[in-house]
Amino acid sequence: MLPEIVSTIDWTHFPDWTRQRSQSVTYARMFADVAEQRGVSREALLSGAGVPATLLDDPSARVSLQETVQVFATAAALTGDTGIGLDVGQRMPLTAHGSLGYVLMCAGNAREAISLLERFWHLRGRSVVLSVQIEGCLLYTSPSPRDS
Repeated sequence: MLPEIVSTIDWTHFPDWTRQRSQSVTYARMFADVAEQRGVSREALLSGAGVPATLLDDPSARVSLQETVQVFATAAALTGDTGIGLDVGQRMPLTAHGSLGYVLMCAGNAREAISLLERFWHLRGRSVVLSVQIEGCLLYTSPSPRDS
């Protein structure tokens, strides 16, 4: 049984673009791998997230933002670790982010990397524009739909 937070995400309040399968499956696959290493069966994770297992078996597949978030939330719930994303991120080399990763490898410092991330996010999140705002020592990111 999944904790209530996972089962009560009401996706009807989210825009249609969050249902488009435009995101790389890489992130959902890595969360599944890490959860599996922590004793959660892949089948239980994907069933709980409502994501077909066959989707994660194809490295070139695309998932929706909603499916990705469901995998993240379900992995956190089933492992009992809300910080699982930090572990996942540490295991992923920049090249795991495809062309965007190669762009980020060209950054000379963190500020330049953030600027490049904002400028070239579309290489990874095809239906999403990422806006970055820096206020003092705080950094805010905001996704929004890409104009067609």
